[in-house]
Amino acid sequence: MALSLTNTLIADMEAVLANPNVPGNRAMIDATFGVDPSLHFPSIVDTVAKLKTGTFPIMLPLAKINPALAFTFYDATMSPKYTQFGRTFYAQRKKKTCKYSQRAQEATLIHEATHYLADTGDYIHRGEFLKGSDETQTSRTGYTGRLDPYETIAGLDGDIAWIKMRDGYEPKIDPKVPPVKKMHINAESYAQLVSIAGHAAGHLMPNISDIAFVVQDKY
Repeated sequence: MALSLTNTLIADMEAVLANPNVPGNRAMIDATFGVDPSLHFPSIVDTVAKLKTGTFPIMLPLAKINPALAFTFYDATMSPKYTQFGRTFYAQRKKKTCKYSQRAQEATLIHEATHYLADTGDYIHRGEFLKGSDETQTSRTGYTGRLDPYETIAGLDGDIAWIKMRDGYEPKIDPKVPPVKKMHINAESYAQLVSIAGHAAGHLMPNISDIAFVVQDKY
């Protein structure tokens, strides 16, 4: 993972957000953040600007021992202190068979950076996203159904967990569950946007797992 590539991908996100009415850009924004009225577009622009100019501390000692992908530590006042990346994050450097790709490393870096720089969160409570500084933890989170981020809108739109969160859904018994509000706070939305925008700009290679699916479909 090269810092120069990360900066290039942030610029790809900026280009999309700078021209939100271009059909292709609007489609990326809607796919990754939804269209609920609670969405605050200026906050998205501001968060990406912080990614461009801000820095955040990474704690390296013992990081590879932890089996987690990545996590941001908060102090007693729920202020972010630093980020650590775990074994899964580093695995693709050592194992050619690992499905955790360079694309996922870049997206994870963006995801964690937004926690530190813009107080984004992962948890959903009472139908809306909580900021990272909110100590409430719930069973519902803003992730997709797989580890690797998607490279296309079509791929993301095919993720059941994501579309249920973004678009709402109609259970067989209960009343309709509305879209989750305030997706501009969802850290994973930025991870998905950087992946899709980076792919559209030609700066990210396809996922190994996605290539396998294409080959399987062809043969």
